[in-house]
Amino acid sequence: MIQHLPAQLDEIVVTAARLPPAAGDAAFAVVRIGQDRLGSATRLDEALATVPAVSLFRRTSSLAANPTTQGISLRAIAPSGAGRTLVTLDGVPLNDSFGGWVLWSQLAPEAVDSLDVVRGAGAGPYGAGALTGVIALRERDRGGAIDLSAAEFGGRRLAASASVGTGRVSMTASTLVEISDGYIPVRGSAAGAADTPLDLETHSGALRADIGIDAVTALSLRASAYDESRGSGLHGTRSEANGQLYSATLAQTPTGSVGWRAQAWRMETDFQNSSAAVAADRSTTTPANDQFATPSTGWGVNVAIRRSGVPFGRGNLEWELGADARFNEGETQERFRYMAGAFTRDRFAGGKTSVAGTYAEGSWSSGDWLVAGGVRADG
Repeated sequence: MIQHLPAQLDEIVVTAARLPPAAGDAAFAVVRIGQDRLGSATRLDEALATVPAVSLFRRTSSLAANPTTQGISLRAIAPSGAGRTLVTLDGVPLNDSFGGWVLWSQLAPEAVDSLDVVRGAGAGPYGAGALTGVIALRERDRGGAIDLSAAEFGGRRLAASASVGTGRVSMTASTLVEISDGYIPVRGSAAGAADTPLDLETHSGALRADIGIDAVTALSLRASAYDESRGSGLHGTRSEANGQLYSATLAQTPTGSVGWRAQAWRMETDFQNSSAAVAADRSTTTPANDQFATPSTGWGVNVAIRRSGVPFGRGNLEWELGADARFNEGETQERFRYMAGAFTRDRFAGGKTSVAGTYAEGSWSSGDWLVAGGVRADG
């Protein structure tokens, strides 16, 4: 008797489409932060502040800092509002396409599995913009976490991340809602009627689909959005920021042979900020500038191919070749020169940037020895 049995597909463990850490990373100054430290922080910049090599611009948590002062840098090089460090999430830049700063509230620590702080050299594969290094975040792709908490100054926080999967498809969702009544930055009797709290209300969310094409190849599709409104500490001044980020990544894990990654992403952001001059007795304010819109768009692509486990001499050789390109376009729209109860002049400024680069990285290991190096060129 002939019996027909249903065909069975090989079991596939679905994970995010990404290349594993390179063997040569061990030769560079890499600090890894895992869930043990991320789990105790309510904001990513607060977790990063525990690393000696990391310097925040104003050294103030993003819970109270204006977005334009949330820049970050490494290697004790003086930071700026724009930031001198590239911040990526699974290869996608998170730096604002116009200002260069990072809005840390767009992603909750609960949604991050781990992150690497790469100082100085060794950041070539991550892309242009890593003047002093790179902070590479990896999003959670299994398990979950939730935080519901309250704090002083009217702080309320809800953050959650969870992954579910069936067959060859896995879905990961995360959200962050944070509200704070804030505190007045001018202390004691020096504060006047013009001083107001640094209140905050922020919302963000992300959804990612991971699709296992075969045992070593995966496709990740991700979309996220954020919206933030905060007080600036003076009567009549506020800042607001919002944005969306979309990415698609196709990767094949190198399993004793060749691995590769191809990625495309697009970012759309807007930012509004108003400032004022304060009277000497801090009783009144006068509008000074109204940056009522800063629309910007950024997009990019990157590809990489990696070969590992190549016998060479008495050890093994691993190499990686890649290229990437980033394109940004933005404009600031402002009103200034406040006279007779109204702004009298407008200012529009902006432009476009295009950066493309290619790199080659290689490492050789034998026993306790590891030799690594690379070269990168940008234009």
